[in-house]
Amino acid sequence: MATYLETQTRIANELNRSGLTAEIKLAILSAVEYYKKRRWPWNEYSTTLTCVTDTAYVALPSDFVELDKLQITVGTQKRPLMQRDYGQIVDWRANSSSGEPTEFALWQNRIELYLVPNSTYTLTIHYVRSLTALSADTDENAWLTDAEELIRLHAKKDLYANKIHDVASAKDMQALEDSALLRLESWHQRRTATGRTRSYYL
Repeated sequence: MATYLETQTRIANELNRSGLTAEIKLAILSAVEYYKKRRWPWNEYSTTLTCVTDTAYVALPSDFVELDKLQITVGTQKRPLMQRDYGQIVDWRANSSSGEPTEFALWQNRIELYLVPNSTYTLTIHYVRSLTALSADTDENAWLTDAEELIRLHAKKDLYANKIHDVASAKDMQALEDSALLRLESWHQRRTATGRTRSYYL
């Protein structure tokens, strides 16, 4: 497992340049930001939220990136909530009373519910999350373990292209980054494969 500082040091050594400490830090953070919306084992997450009686919305988790599934617990059963357009939710709520929510929309970092809850319910949200941002030199997370090569190559490409202005080296890093991404995606596909062949229709 590499720390933030260890990754910075490795990039500086591979670039064989001094005086780029701040730029290397920013390049690593930029690389994480670039890839954080992709689905990986380390950013898949689920948690519970509580919707309150007569309150039409629930705040999304602070680390929310992209939704997978939203469920509501009624009694002992979990039921899926159907995602709709926000405008549709607003129109429906204008002409209805409260009740057990059955639909929702995402709007301004909130889960907008329909119906407006007539009681307290537990929601289970499955989503892609952002990891705690790297800050201290001793910080470490999955981006610097499972995806260290990918992040490092993207950061180096960024530095070659935008700081060092070495187009040829930036292209070399892009090719290496593409290969690293392909290996990670192949690993992830094997990990999540069902063993069944899926049909596609053109």
